[in-house]
Amino acid sequence: MCGAAGSGEGVWWQRWNQVRCLCEHNPKLGIMLDVPAVLPPKEEIVRWHGEPVKALVLSTSVFLVNKRGYPTLSKAHQEMLTTFFQHGVQVGVSALQCFGTSIFGLYFRLLSSQGSQLWACPWL
Repeated sequence: MCGAAGSGEGVWWQRWNQVRCLCEHNPKLGIMLDVPAVLPPKEEIVRWHGEPVKALVLSTSVFLVNKRGYPTLSKAHQEMLTTFFQHGVQVGVSALQCFGTSIFGLYFRLLSSQGSQLWACPWL
C-alpha cells in the first residue's frame, strides 16, 4: 500500500517493520497507509491487518464516478475498506475539491455498518 503499483509492495511493510523495531515495538506507535488506485495483491493487504493501522488515506483520484455522478469505489476497494473498518481504522480523503467532505461521509457510512470516521486532508 503506500506506493505505486509494481514498486515492490513488500518493501513498504519491511520499512514499517524497521521503524517498529527501532521503536522497540512501542504500543503507542501506529501507521497510516496511502491507498493506491491499483491495489496490491490481497496477501499484501491482509498482512497489514496484523499491524496497528490507524488510518487509510484515499485520494479522490481513487474514486470512480457512478451513473448519477457520485463518487464510488471499485468492489476491491470497497472490500478492503470494509475489512479495515472491522479493525476500527479511520479513513481520510485528500484533495476534496471534486465533491466536498459531506458526500464522502455519506458514502463511507454506506460501507460501514458502524458509521465511518472521516477526516479531510486538504494538504495532501
